[in-house]
Amino acid sequence: MLEIFRMQLRHMLGGKRKWLVAICLALPVLLSLAQESAGGFQALQRELDRERSMAALRAIHVGADLPEVVATAQYVLATLLLQRPSDEERSEARALLVELAEGAGDVGEVRWAERAAAFLFELDRLQIGMVAPDFEAVDQDGVAWRLSDYRGKVVVLDFWGFW
Repeated sequence: MLEIFRMQLRHMLGGKRKWLVAICLALPVLLSLAQESAGGFQALQRELDRERSMAALRAIHVGADLPEVVATAQYVLATLLLQRPSDEERSEARALLVELAEGAGDVGEVRWAERAAAFLFELDRLQIGMVAPDFEAVDQDGVAWRLSDYRGKVVVLDFWGFW
C-alpha cells in the first residue's frame, strides 16, 4: 500500500523533490491513521511538525488520484485544523468534513463519510456550554427518567460498564 502512495505522489508531483520528500515522510503516518484513532493523530504530530503536516496533507488532498488517499488526507487535515485557534481554519475544517460526509462513502476499508458525520455531530451538538442532548435511561431501581427532567439542576453523569 505504501508503494501505491509513493507511485501516486511521484506521478502527481513530478520533479518537485522537496514536496515529495515531505509527503513521503507523512505517508506511513497516514496509513496508520487510517487504521487507528486518536493515537494516530499524535503520531502524525511527532513525525512532522504541524505546519509541514498540513502542507503535505493539502498537497495530497488536492493532487492525489486515489480516492482512499484523498479521503484519508482530507479527514486528517480537518482534524488537525480543528485543533487550531483560528476561526478561519476551523471553518475550513468543517467544510472538509461536510464534503467528506456528503461524498466519500466507503473508500477502501474505512467508512469516511460515517466518521466525518460523527465528527460533525460532535461539533454541532456536543461542545462545552451547549445543552446536552436529551436521553432516557433506567435507574438502579428500574424507574425510567429523562435528562430533561433535571433541566436547571446540576447533573453529574457517571457512565461506566464492564466491557
